[in-house]
Amino acid sequence: MAELICRMLPGEMRQLYAQMWFKQYPGCRDDFIAIRDVEFETDCRKFVNNMNERQLENRSVYSVLCKEVYLGLQKVNCPSDDGDNGMFWTDFSLGSKSISFFAIDDENDVWETVTIREDAVLQTQILEKKESHEAILLVQLNKPACTLLLSVDQSDEKYVKFIYDEKNILLFPRFFSPITFKWKNMVASDSSLINRLCSA
Repeated sequence: MAELICRMLPGEMRQLYAQMWFKQYPGCRDDFIAIRDVEFETDCRKFVNNMNERQLENRSVYSVLCKEVYLGLQKVNCPSDDGDNGMFWTDFSLGSKSISFFAIDDENDVWETVTIREDAVLQTQILEKKESHEAILLVQLNKPACTLLLSVDQSDEKYVKFIYDEKNILLFPRFFSPITFKWKNMVASDSSLINRLCSA
């Protein structure tokens, strides 16, 4: 949606509408105006993350930087200008109950959105790698992981592996239960999920 609006509105019109749309959020207004066509994905990501963070208790999307993603045994290539320092942005949506991220389709050299929906998940687990200060989110699927991205080699592996810096595990949405992939209405101060994430 953000891309459609930006492509349709010339620069001057974009500034005019931004003044009306984001009156109460000058930071978001400035980020929206600063979106450049040549760096659209990077600039738009900054704008979207800023907007999501300002939703407070109404927030429905949490974005967490991820070092590596594997669909089964195959490592997924990160778009060159997505994320930060070659890392993926993984978006946890409470509304659609899904995890999504951008990946490169090797066959066509285009960006693809990979989405894992709740009904495709059997279970999830968080594993700690203390020696490397990493945390692994392992998502077991009810279908082969290769069906999520066409350019991935065909295999029967039914899991997705996300590798995060240990510090980023604390940014996981507190509504997300890593054991059952259920989405719960926990209060913001509830620390039980964080404890489960770190001890799983």
